[in-house]
Amino acid sequence: MAILDLSKIIKKYTNKWVALTSDNKKLVASGNSLNAVLISARKRGIENPSVFKVPNVDNLLVG
Repeated sequence: MAILDLSKIIKKYTNKWVALTSDNKKLVASGNSLNAVLISARKRGIENPSVFKVPNVDNLLVG
């Protein structure tokens, strides 16, 4: 499994919901609610996006 650098997303979208393509290579939607982000991603043709809420932290490591 490759390491995925989401540092730009974390800095720019703190406390927002974001949706990425299923391969996690492209941001397709962002917003204040999960529902709004899912609707926006589906309008762009992404049926199964990777979705998460960006936390408000300086350093984050998920593994």
